[in-house]
Amino acid sequence: MSAAAPSIGPAALAPGEAAGRRGLPSADRAVHVWRHPGLQMTAVLIAGAVLLGAAATQGALPAIAVLLGVAGTLVVLERPWIGGIALVAVVPVAAGLRRGLPVPGLRLSELLIGGLAIVVLFSADRRVVPRWRAFDWVALLYALVTLGFGLWDLHQRGDAVNSTRLGTLLGPLQFFLLYRAVVSSLPTPQLVRRALWWLMGGGVVAALVALLQYAKVGPVISLLNNVAGGDNFEDAASGGVARVTGPFSHAQPASAYFFLLVCVAAAVCLGERDDVRRRSSTWAVLALSALALMATFTMGPILSVLVAIALVAFWRRKLRVVSLWFIVACLAGALAFSGPISGRLDQQFARDPAASGSALVPQTLTYRYQIWTDQYFPALRGRLVTGYGPDIPPEITWRFTESLYITLALRGGIPLLILYAAFVLALAGESVRTIKETEGVPRAMAQGLLAALILLLPMQVIQAYFIQAGPGHLVWALGALVIAARNARNRAVAAAAEA
Repeated sequence: MSAAAPSIGPAALAPGEAAGRRGLPSADRAVHVWRHPGLQMTAVLIAGAVLLGAAATQGALPAIAVLLGVAGTLVVLERPWIGGIALVAVVPVAAGLRRGLPVPGLRLSELLIGGLAIVVLFSADRRVVPRWRAFDWVALLYALVTLGFGLWDLHQRGDAVNSTRLGTLLGPLQFFLLYRAVVSSLPTPQLVRRALWWLMGGGVVAALVALLQYAKVGPVISLLNNVAGGDNFEDAASGGVARVTGPFSHAQPASAYFFLLVCVAAAVCLGERDDVRRRSSTWAVLALSALALMATFTMGPILSVLVAIALVAFWRRKLRVVSLWFIVACLAGALAFSGPISGRLDQQFARDPAASGSALVPQTLTYRYQIWTDQYFPALRGRLVTGYGPDIPPEITWRFTESLYITLALRGGIPLLILYAAFVLALAGESVRTIKETEGVPRAMAQGLLAALILLLPMQVIQAYFIQAGPGHLVWALGALVIAARNARNRAVAAAAEA
């Protein structure tokens, strides 16, 4: 490949970029230019001293946490890319931890986004921060409409804004902050690749935790019940099938998280041999994530991931080879999990002869349809313009919508549904552009995300994965990496042209 079009895979970078000359980041780190370094450091130290004094009255652990936070802030101010990588590595896998851990009223992911992402955005080199594009405006508008319509609905009803409602309304803004911080802090191809490996590393941790939970090793179950805030694994086990939750409160967000991880890891593994230096590690990520996904025994994501991988294999022109491995993997999975799979099938298709509905339709679909037609569809009448707000109407007895599209209709009516459709189209468009303009790992990552976006459309008819803690964060983080990869490629091409 010529110097004018450097690869974003293992190929060498443009000379100007590799040299780390002023005006462009080096290959390993971003060049940060502080306008007022003394002012920034002084502000952090003063704020840290105040917080340390308050934390010291609560004990040693809070004081240590503040000291670590101040030290981390200073590091990120000097090296914003460290903050960007930390966000993609920690936030998606830690998003499922219960509220109040470690700070009362907040989640760890909210603390990281509210603190670390803001520091990253404040300190990122303005010369490499990407310009706003259509996707950014659509994503911001989606977040603002969720917040604005929700507050308007609460005002119209005369209901107060409590912490739970405000947290729901601010959720999309947190996602948007995560996206902007990541895409603004990773200006070189190496940093984007490194961030992807760290993201997969976080997925490996989640998968190992889920598999240890499935094997009932040591105190893993009780520990997860404590930190994730639920005993859904034990509840499911008492019903006949133990469905792992991993570091999340339920099997549903865990299954969507591992679904996304498998899509991206499989796409990278299907790349050309000279595209991936850490191919063996990526295969390990794929295997562990696939096993964890199987252990959730959530049929929608499990079946959808097969279609997603087939799509990527078709785009890669490797469908014939992948088909053989499909058969082997399906047989191995059926043998390894034959008991729980049989139990899940019995749960879904075994029914009383007097029960209504077709025996060919899974009970989960029959039950959802009954809830929607009896409770949610009537509740939406007259509320299709701005929705109802961040919570569920009081006349509904089943407090879970079981569908992303009904949830969005309740939170922001038809306008929010349209904005979500625009969000998906814009992110899919960014993925297609990255596929066309890059090679190697970035191209594979974009293909994996695109396949996942396509399959999430039908999957979310019966589950609200996009707004759940964990999979929702992962979608935005992957989108940021896909866009950052193309930005890095364009910057490398520009550097080569100037050299």
